Amino acid sequence: MSQLNSSNNSFSKTIEKLKESKIFRYILIAILAIIVVLIFFSTSTSSIDKTVENDDYISNLEEKLQLALSKIDGAGEVEVVITVESGMETVLATEKITKQTESGVEITEKPILVNGKTVTLTEKYPKIIGVLVVIEKNKITTISKIQQATISLLDINLSQIEILTMK
Repeated sequence: MSQLNSSNNSFSKTIEKLKESKIFRYILIAILAIIVVLIFFSTSTSSIDKTVENDDYISNLEEKLQLALSKIDGAGEVEVVITVESGMETVLATEKITKQTESGVEITEKPILVNGKTVTLTEKYPKIIGVLVVIEKNKITTISKIQQATISLLDINLSQIEILTMK
């Protein structure tokens, strides 16, 4: 028993020395800083990924529209810029939880998890709010064809399209 007490005392003395040591404090502060940085980057990475995904979607859409419109007779070279209202929207699978309380029925929703990850039902593409098309030539018939093609391909209104000619 005395051996156990002496080892406990030496362990306690070692802990006390560590607590008083400046090196121990610096190591502890460094470990805490690393943890904070890791938490910050793990949460911000998903929002960065969503932004990149959204930008890629818009860029691909602009390229496809530009390629299609440039093939219209009389259009010549075409540049396209698309603006959107917001980013991609992810719709998660949720379950409703109904609880009877003193004040009535309380309904809450929580996401369904499978293997620790949320279940995605669908992803909604961003709503297009405007399209700028810059064409090489300015002919009324060409502008009309480009408007109709843009309306058909993007499912937007004529008021959301602006067509200008290049210098």
